[in-house]
Amino acid sequence: MLAVAAATLTACQRPNVEVVNYRCGELAVSAMFRGNDRAELAIGTRKLALALVPSASGAKYGDGQGNEFWTKGHDEAMLTLAGEASRNCRAPED
Repeated sequence: MLAVAAATLTACQRPNVEVVNYRCGELAVSAMFRGNDRAELAIGTRKLALALVPSASGAKYGDGQGNEFWTKGHDEAMLTLAGEASRNCRAPED
């Protein structure tokens, strides 16, 4: 009984995870949103772990090293990789 209760508690504590795929210029980007405070980006073989940072609107994630991902809903975003120009992103229509 204790094992079932522990498993149920663990399942309830798992953050909400949502994956959205984007096209950012020439880059294919898969964004995994973990709850409301983290985003993990997969860009080819490159992985970025970003935390929520203050923004005027939308949800903006960054790592303090110049990498940022700023979403406006789940169909538009802007990707900035350290040392590169910003790219506009769109989620492909189904």
